[in-house]
Amino acid sequence: MALNITNYFRVMQERDFLRNHQYRVSSLIYEGFSLGEDSLVYLKTAEIPNRTINAVPVPFMGLNFSVPGTAQYAGTMDLSFYCDQPQVIRSFFEAISYATFDDRFSGGAYTVNGANLLSFYTYNNISTELVTTKYTLIGIYPTVVGNLAMDTTGQGEVLSFTATIAYQFWEKGPDLFPVPATQPARIPFGTLTSGPGLTV
Repeated sequence: MALNITNYFRVMQERDFLRNHQYRVSSLIYEGFSLGEDSLVYLKTAEIPNRTINAVPVPFMGLNFSVPGTAQYAGTMDLSFYCDQPQVIRSFFEAISYATFDDRFSGGAYTVNGANLLSFYTYNNISTELVTTKYTLIGIYPTVVGNLAMDTTGQGEVLSFTATIAYQFWEKGPDLFPVPATQPARIPFGTLTSGPGLTV
C-alpha cells in the first residue's frame, strides 16, 4: 500500500485518534478501602503504564549481541486529583497510607496483596461506555500522599495533589487486542496474535 495522503486520510477516518482525556479509573481497592465513583470524577491526570523487555547482552568475540530477557514494569503511577473541599479523596489516601504502615503502632499491612487493585480504561470518541482498552494494576500500595500548596495571597485557585501508587505488574484486557492467554507461536514481524496472522 502506498503511503500517501489518500491512504492516510482513509485510515484516519477508520481509526481516529486517542485523546488525552479519554481515560477513566473504574476502581481502586486497597485492604478493604475503596475509592468511589463520586471521588474518581476528581481525577485530573494519570497514565497508561509501560512494559519493558530486558535486553540481555551476550558478548562473543568482540560483538555484543542483544537477546530478549524477562519483563519489567515501571512499578509506580502518579494520580493527580482536584482536591474536594472536605478533602475526602486526600483523606482516603492518608488512610490507606496509615493502613500500610502506622508509625504509632510500628506495624501495618506492609505485605503484598494481589487483591489490592487499580483498574482503568480508555474509550472512544462516541461514548465513555465504549471501551477500547482495559488495564489492571496488581498488588498496589500507596507510596506518596502529595502535599497541598496553600497560599493566603492567592486568588481562590482550585487545589490539586498527587498520590503515587506502587504496583507489581499490570494485566490487560479484555479489549480490542487482548494479550494471548496461551503461549503464542512465533510472531511474524508486523503482526499481532489476537487472531491468527492479524495485521494491524
